[in-house]
Amino acid sequence: MGHCLEAQVEIPEGGAEGMIVTQGGRFGGYGLFLNKGIEGIGRGHVVFLYNLLDLKRTAWEGPELKAGKHTILFDFKYAGPGFGKGGTGTLIVDGKEVTEKSMDHTTPITFPEDEDFDIGQDTRTPVAALEYRYDCPFKFTGKINKLTFELGLTQYTEQDRKQLPSIAERVARAKD
Repeated sequence: MGHCLEAQVEIPEGGAEGMIVTQGGRFGGYGLFLNKGIEGIGRGHVVFLYNLLDLKRTAWEGPELKAGKHTILFDFKYAGPGFGKGGTGTLIVDGKEVTEKSMDHTTPITFPEDEDFDIGQDTRTPVAALEYRYDCPFKFTGKINKLTFELGLTQYTEQDRKQLPSIAERVARAKD
């Protein structure tokens, strides 16, 4: 089980950059974007970046997207059941697998609640640190034609299920 994110985008002549979709930010989250490059060099490369609570960032990088329509797919296979297990992510661009990486851990419960889920920009803090650094709002300069998420089943162990009420209570208190 896992999840899959698919973005159908259109790149104008001259290329594009910016955030396609993101949830979370500096202290945990993910982002699918086209790299802005350094001084215009390396601009437009597909990047899926996972930020594990500001402890470790894992990036899957794909090719530079030329003008035209493209499909970007990030497929993640979770190594659960249980909280915070790792898994393997595969980045596929235009039907071609471009990179696959494994992570030892994922965020166990939720991304920081003071961050947003954004499409076409990043309105809070950047998910990237030094490598792939960008300034918010990092608006996508292409066109997003369609964005699809396929979420797998929740994979809790019996022990995890017993902990859910106390976790919900702690999250509710933290919001106050």
